[in-house]
Amino acid sequence: IPQNCAYTTQHASPLTAQTTAAPALTGLGMPNGGLQVVNPSQTLYTQILSTLSSSSALNYEFADQSLLSDLYKGRWVPLPYVYNALKTLRWKGVHDVIWRDGEVRNLHLILSPKPWDEKRGEGKGEETSEMWWGVNGERLEVERGRGIEDGY
Repeated sequence: IPQNCAYTTQHASPLTAQTTAAPALTGLGMPNGGLQVVNPSQTLYTQILSTLSSSSALNYEFADQSLLSDLYKGRWVPLPYVYNALKTLRWKGVHDVIWRDGEVRNLHLILSPKPWDEKRGEGKGEETSEMWWGVNGERLEVERGRGIEDGY
């Protein structure tokens, strides 16, 4: 739903969206669990455990993100989309106006099918799957050159 998404606010300035995130309270104000950079402490760990033991934890729709959204509402710093680029953002009519293939640093392959569960040329063949197959093929080639053939 466009009005619930922080990225909608960035459509007017796609170049800025490459380096600047939408504010934490924009849209639903919920962090995405695809990539998190954390500064752990015993105090935060205790807060998380306390929240997990409460009855409200049973209602969390997205486990980690829901818990963190509840516990740290407005007290987290969002990263630009390029560090957690959901494959769905690239889809026409979603947030393709801000998406730049060359700027993406971390591709979040949300939803099924996952490219590792498909073979090239079969299934949906989304462009993000093609990206993954290309990068994964390069990785496998480097590993083979090092004598690593572990099946992963």
